[in-house]
Amino acid sequence: MANVVLARSFDPPATEEGFAELRGCLSPCLDRSGAGWTRSHPSRDRRRGSARSDESS
Repeated sequence: MANVVLARSFDPPATEEGFAELRGCLSPCLDRSGAGWTRSHPSRDRRRGSARSDESS
């Protein structure tokens, strides 16, 4: 099983809506590759974030 980690910086700090928009943009790519979103981790200041997805097959 493959794990994919995405790290991103935000300026200005990301909002919940910003994180939701990012997930929405990545969903088609994850669907095509057979991966599923596992978890997201925003930093306390919301200027950085990381996300992990796992290959589902």
